[in-house]
Amino acid sequence: MKRFSSLRDYIEALREIGELVEVEREVDWNLEMGAISRRIYETGSPAALFTSITDTAPGFRALTAPVGTSRIPGQHLSRLALTLGLDPHADAREIIETLVAARDRAPIPPVRVEAAPCKQHILLGDEVDLTTLPSPYLHAGDGGRYLNTLGIIIVRSPDGRWTNWSVARIQVLDERRATGTVMPFQHLGQIFAEWRKLGQDMPFALALGVEPLALFAGGSPLPRDIDEVNYIGGYFGEPVEVITCETNDLEVPATAEIVIEGRLSISELALEGPYGDFGGYMFPDTPAPEPVYHVDAITHRDNPIFPFSSSGEPADETHTIIGPGMAAEMVVTLRTAGLPVATAWTPFESACGWLVVTVTDDWRDVESDGRILSRRIAETALGMRGHGTPLNTVIVLEDDVNPADLGEVVWALQGRYDTRPENRILVEGVLNWPTTPYIFPAIGNYPQGWMNPRIVYNCLPPVGVTRPERTGFAHNVPAAVRDRVLANWLGDGFPDTTPR
Repeated sequence: MKRFSSLRDYIEALREIGELVEVEREVDWNLEMGAISRRIYETGSPAALFTSITDTAPGFRALTAPVGTSRIPGQHLSRLALTLGLDPHADAREIIETLVAARDRAPIPPVRVEAAPCKQHILLGDEVDLTTLPSPYLHAGDGGRYLNTLGIIIVRSPDGRWTNWSVARIQVLDERRATGTVMPFQHLGQIFAEWRKLGQDMPFALALGVEPLALFAGGSPLPRDIDEVNYIGGYFGEPVEVITCETNDLEVPATAEIVIEGRLSISELALEGPYGDFGGYMFPDTPAPEPVYHVDAITHRDNPIFPFSSSGEPADETHTIIGPGMAAEMVVTLRTAGLPVATAWTPFESACGWLVVTVTDDWRDVESDGRILSRRIAETALGMRGHGTPLNTVIVLEDDVNPADLGEVVWALQGRYDTRPENRILVEGVLNWPTTPYIFPAIGNYPQGWMNPRIVYNCLPPVGVTRPERTGFAHNVPAAVRDRVLANWLGDGFPDTTPR
């Protein structure tokens, strides 16, 4: 596996495979950057590096869609694959198996350095001004400009036992204040609760422009007892270089582009939002009181790069990072429980709302009744997380179906799901995600109002029935004929149709 230890190395890798466009004209942070970002996601276009941004400190650049999907044949998941150190042509199954295998690797703690690129410029006290950063106003109707959509928030429990790296949105309030979502069921909220119990504001650091795997680790549902920085070290077999902040004792990635340091207030609240969230909806007139971030320092590299995502209808980083990370964690959980799982995927088109699980060919050796096995899979997977998830549908299929190919999934669901009631299974008592449209009216009634059943579709053949053979090109055509067709395809005048 190839590690990109800085965002800049990763950008060059994107450039080499045609997954980067450099925009040199001046672009406005007010809606234009967000609109370009949205268009990129919705068309599978390359990531964009903006080199000139309206009303921004000199030298600052911005990057969007670093882990978007691609329309280039064979490179649909290339940016995600590179993030994980894989070949850009890696497919969904290889990505999931790589993530599953990484969970067995011994964690490696970071190594502290005394000098780092992120300290090339140090701004303290009155020099701090968040409004000079290229924080974009992303969606029409947002509550303000967003400082963080693709950065890592770093906090540590008061006793020092747990350091958490996570991704959560942060909205600019003024020159030295910001506010953002601190959900009680997420790790950030759990550590914040410990500081509040002590009556002390929580030190924080926000690292913007980190190495790509750091962003993935921070956005994935790793278990509570795993420090993301140690996970990254174990993943690549070498420690992450970190450096101590200027105004607190937290440690940040040495190669970060921009670092924001400060304290999260336990007493001061400000309205955050509305915001166009990853489900693809804008809930108007819904700002919510959230804790205030007080900023004490900004450090950054020469000509720093500000990363951002314009979340919304799939697929953007809120889907390409959260979805595979969630699917991999569920595969680990299901296999640990002894269930015959081949792989799993959350189709991006579902905005992380579907989990498609395929079972191994010998699944009947574990449980002959597909309905019972499907329920066991769903209850085990849904029970792995003690907090809200957008996941509301589980589809269980045999392993001849590629769960990352939505066309195959829809085709298989139509033909293999027996619509009798016993094959539509409900799993009760699961906490949903607050910005799901049918949950949102109960947002003030946490957690009772957020509970709703999940649907499980058993698409496994009943006892005594064998699945018929498929007639598609990959399944029905003899190998010799298939190879001859493919060898002559372009010469016969057909376009390159290499699968995405």
